[in-house]
Amino acid sequence: MLVNGIKRCADYQDVAYATLYLNRLLSVRDAEAKFGDGTSRVLLEAARYTALWMTYEDTIRVADLKIRRTRFNRVGDEAQVQNDQILQIREFLHPRSEEFADTLPTAVGRWLLRTKPVTNTIEKLTKNGIILQTTSIHGYIMLYFIARLKPIRRRSLRFNLEQERMDQWIISINQEIESNYDLAYEIAECANLIKGYGDTHANGWRNFLLVMEQVKSLRNESGVAGRISELRKAALADEDGTKLRAILA
Repeated sequence: MLVNGIKRCADYQDVAYATLYLNRLLSVRDAEAKFGDGTSRVLLEAARYTALWMTYEDTIRVADLKIRRTRFNRVGDEAQVQNDQILQIREFLHPRSEEFADTLPTAVGRWLLRTKPVTNTIEKLTKNGIILQTTSIHGYIMLYFIARLKPIRRRSLRFNLEQERMDQWIISINQEIESNYDLAYEIAECANLIKGYGDTHANGWRNFLLVMEQVKSLRNESGVAGRISELRKAALADEDGTKLRAILA
């Protein structure tokens, strides 16, 4: 698990980022050693979801994945493209103003989000989506340029926001692991609610916050781990959180 996480974080950013991944897990490892039940399941799930969370899908990551040779080969195999045929891949992109802001330096990104004329212009230009042919020179170069923005990612609005969110999640796990190991495990599993890109990610984050609010309000009650498990599974049942909100109503 750790090896895969290290490789994933290094590929996503650099070796220093992979080191941060390991450092982020040290406190969970120590708590697991002191208060665990022998299964190491909290540490394992924390390691799994920390790696996934640290490699969140921003515009840089999405562009990078779309232009990789392995993707072209996979799509070609799935389409059963023959040697005498030409493969064309068209992407349907629907970027929101939030995605533009996320990639910008923190101060600039925040300015963009609170400047309605700018966000309204972006929304008007992208409301019908953008079709980009990845296999064309123009499309490939555009995505290549975006993917090469990796060195400035650490200064971006999204990067700093996600680091704060992850650290708070780790703190929540460590706060519960001594007194309620099962609850700590469920908190670790809740990171699975946060995934994807754009609207999918936004919905997942809202569901995560709803479940974590219940962790705070129910943490001293008996059976809280089972309740959080129920809510987490409900949140995974549909993307917009309809089932979760029905249970909480």
